[in-house]
Amino acid sequence: MAAIKPSQILTIKNIALLLLCMFSVAAHLGGPIFYGVLIIYVIYNITGIKGKKKYHSFTVCFILIAYISLLVNFSDTEKIFRPEQRSIMLTLVLFAFSPLITNVGIYKYRKNLFFFLLFAISITSLISSCEGLFLYQGFIDGYLVGLYDFPNSLGYAQGLTIIVLFSIIAIVPKRIKYLCFLGILITIVAIPRTGTRTAFYSLPIIILGYAFLKSTSFGKFFNIVLMFILFSSIFFNYVKLDTAIIDRKNETQQAEGNSRKALWNARMIEFNQSPIIGFGTFRADLRYAIVNKNGNIEAGNSFLMMLSMNGLLGFLNFCLLYLSILIPFIKHIISNRKYGLSHFEIMLSLVLFYNFISMQQMGLLLNSGLYFTGINWLTLALAYKFKSFNQKR
Repeated sequence: MAAIKPSQILTIKNIALLLLCMFSVAAHLGGPIFYGVLIIYVIYNITGIKGKKKYHSFTVCFILIAYISLLVNFSDTEKIFRPEQRSIMLTLVLFAFSPLITNVGIYKYRKNLFFFLLFAISITSLISSCEGLFLYQGFIDGYLVGLYDFPNSLGYAQGLTIIVLFSIIAIVPKRIKYLCFLGILITIVAIPRTGTRTAFYSLPIIILGYAFLKSTSFGKFFNIVLMFILFSSIFFNYVKLDTAIIDRKNETQQAEGNSRKALWNARMIEFNQSPIIGFGTFRADLRYAIVNKNGNIEAGNSFLMMLSMNGLLGFLNFCLLYLSILIPFIKHIISNRKYGLSHFEIMLSLVLFYNFISMQQMGLLLNSGLYFTGINWLTLALAYKFKSFNQKR
């Protein structure tokens, strides 16, 4: 048997990592089991990276407040929320993906992981979209889920897929460009089948954001937007989006009392019961909350979830955490846009913006067993001290 060359080992390692990421995000391929393996694998690699490590004080406070709120409310927390398991998982997720601990080597490793995760999401999302559009399968209760566990999870992944495909179009060969465009069109048509309104209504914002980041002047921005409008007019003249599932979801939620307004009201009721330290990390009031059999809460809004679970202390700390990372990053992007942004800068900017929109509808902070929480923290870690970590070395 011929010896395997180092370059082949690298390729095998990359393929293995891509598969692990795919299995981690897609529930029907293993999901949470492989997501746990991925987190342990990432932590193992991070701990082996040499160099002085930096700690982000607001992220340190984030986890401390989460533990304090958990302990204060522990005796009242129902077993369905599994606080012991979730607290351990949250610590591991923050260590692996967040700016809790970082340095140049760790940043470089996470940047590489970011691409692998997004490509894994794009592949599984496209398979799921094709499954629903061409094979007419992958539906649960009338909603397209494909390889994922529930519609919102796939819908979130589809939004990321469009961002990835837009971001790489300029750097791939001509034949691949056509495949990227095809993937974008398939995803756009499939998103309404999930009933995910956030991803669907975010499409124009993502396109405008891409046009803004890709252009170096107002004239180029106008030309890109005009091109999108013309192309969209031609496309939608022949392809009609089926929004019946989204309409049905709106009607169902209104009838069952679990609309966004009802979810937000539930978070405020919980907050009012313990405004300083919160109602309890990972916990919700079962009289008002929507909780599935695994103890996952339909939060309705990430910021309100912080307010209800960790009170004013947790909410204010997270706001400081969020702004301390995003304000310098946004300043960097705006000042460098006129010189032309890299595909990484465009991709990260769009994912951060998309995550902000998704945070208004989903819980992306404390759902430590779900892949999109890891993605959200990973993007914050990559935006943290972006300029210093991305200098040419």
